[in-house]
Amino acid sequence: MGCPKRTGAFPLPRLPRGVERALRWRGRGDADAGTTIVGAVGVPGAEEERVDDDELIVFCHEFPDGLDRYLADRARSTGEGPRSLAEVVAFNTAHAGAELTLFGQDHLERSVATGGLGDEEYRVARARCVECAIARSIDHALDALAVLTTAPAWCIDHVNGDTFLGAGFRIAAVASHPSITVHRRAARTSSWVGVSGPGLE
Repeated sequence: MGCPKRTGAFPLPRLPRGVERALRWRGRGDADAGTTIVGAVGVPGAEEERVDDDELIVFCHEFPDGLDRYLADRARSTGEGPRSLAEVVAFNTAHAGAELTLFGQDHLERSVATGGLGDEEYRVARARCVECAIARSIDHALDALAVLTTAPAWCIDHVNGDTFLGAGFRIAAVASHPSITVHRRAARTSSWVGVSGPGLE
């Protein structure tokens, strides 16, 4: 089992100490457990700016594809509400004084402007994301990973923006691998955090 400390150039938030202790205990020659802990696994590849760009391209193409189908089904069953992401964007624009005072909708507008899952841009970006996540980012000598799903929640700051300290959920998400998350209270902050176990196959 690997416990990644960083994804490329970006450090990952540390696992709660209780989780690390439990993992070490399971790896202490327990014949029944059969677990060996590799404590400093690197997950290279995400240092490339292109990876982040590709992930956003994939998101902007896949998001409206799924959301449009959901909204259309919902509108048919309820007889009300927006039927597509384009209608959501139009509504927000028409009511910008109420809907867009604190946050814009740049990603939504970009998503509406895409050409769908048949776009060459999407296919190329998706292929690069999968290749990076599987071929380079995940060490296939491991059976599993344990990583903090995301850093503890931060306070909303309308001036300076989010205080994002890293996340481990993207490892499996980009590769389309299964991932199990369990919750644990962080000792120092008493806030709840998720610990993910991304599958490697």
